[in-house]
Amino acid sequence: MARYADIGDDTVVETDDYRLAWSGEYMVVGNRWLPTWLEFETDGHDEPNSYCRVEIRDDVPRLVELGWRVREHQSEIRQKYLRETNVAAIVDVLYAMTITEVRDGEAILNLGAQGSDQDRKIRGFLGELRLGKGKRTITSELLRQVADVYRANIDHAPTEAVARTFGVRSRMASGYVQRAREYGFLPPTKQGKKQA
Repeated sequence: MARYADIGDDTVVETDDYRLAWSGEYMVVGNRWLPTWLEFETDGHDEPNSYCRVEIRDDVPRLVELGWRVREHQSEIRQKYLRETNVAAIVDVLYAMTITEVRDGEAILNLGAQGSDQDRKIRGFLGELRLGKGKRTITSELLRQVADVYRANIDHAPTEAVARTFGVRSRMASGYVQRAREYGFLPPTKQGKKQA
């Protein structure tokens, strides 16, 4: 069971392009401190502003809000914004930046470049937190949703869209699609042709 610590005020970083805020309360796992929530909002300039919130639920960081907001003189919200959103990366990249690791009494934020040693360690840590927690039960409702996502993206990498949407690897997404076919939510395949 994780323990929690309240170390002070929330942190807010604001620029002309974005606002990033995270809690002053942390879940403590070993030498890592994870904020209990994070919010990120971008200024889309000519395009819609985007917003997301990550919270610790069942001792695992989870994306709990995601949306777009259109201000005057911005374009409307389009399907492409959802297609281009890598839901799993929001937690793996954005939330990972706010995790503090304590080494020799010194607090180190994960602000290293993507792929750096610190970045790999934190992402590996997030993966370990998710293992065994929140494993998705394959239900007919899930398979219907998989079929819907697959159909909506039939013209461009539908299995990859399933992987992004459900935060799984390509191999697992392929399994979801296959099960959706077995349950009749997608038609059988014909060699060399996508079927939705």
